[in-house]
Amino acid sequence: MDWMCGPCSINNLPPMRRSECVEYFRGCVRHVRPPRGSVILAALLAAACHKEEASPAQAAEAPAVQAAVIRVEARPFAAAVAVTGTLVSRSSVDVKAETIGRVTRFPKEEGDAVAAGEAVVWVDAENYRLGVRQAETAVEVAEAALERALVLETHSRQEMDRARNLLSSGGITDKEFKAAGVAERESAAQVALARAQLEQARAALEVARKRLRDAVIRAPVAGEIHRKFLNAGAYV
Repeated sequence: MDWMCGPCSINNLPPMRRSECVEYFRGCVRHVRPPRGSVILAALLAAACHKEEASPAQAAEAPAVQAAVIRVEARPFAAAVAVTGTLVSRSSVDVKAETIGRVTRFPKEEGDAVAAGEAVVWVDAENYRLGVRQAETAVEVAEAALERALVLETHSRQEMDRARNLLSSGGITDKEFKAAGVAERESAAQVALARAQLEQARAALEVARKRLRDAVIRAPVAGEIHRKFLNAGAYV
């Protein structure tokens, strides 16, 4: 609906403040007599201006929005890449027995971890235990032989001292004196031989004990069992 009121024209008025609306409307009223229904139109315009004034207040009364706040700070960053694969050792050690016999125990399986010096395989050690007992007996025999040789050496030395005294007094001949000297030297040689035999027996005992220890095969280094070539009951 268009009004022509002198120099004014109202055609779908844009939103204005109440004061501007009223002044505008009054200017139009001065030039033309309002027709029927103009009072109603003025009331509607005033109400529209009142609504336009209330909208900023309503926007100001809107509730505040809650938001989480995070402090910005420098932190270490670690990047990890998850992969799937098979680990391969750079070095491997073949573990072999230093003795001969039947395997009685081999509880480890492929993939099991072992520590350095850990027992892995047990070989039948009955013969090696008997060998240790035999070597121990040989040591005892050599010790007894050394004791006997020392006694004979002492006796020969005493006979040699007696022969010197008798030779000076003319109690024995020169031949008997020489025989006493030979016996003394022989007894000293028997002592040296007995001592050497004792050392030999002790060395044999150490060898027997080592063979007994070797009946238990141990891991030389820490690692993981890659291949298992035999089981209990096999001979090595």
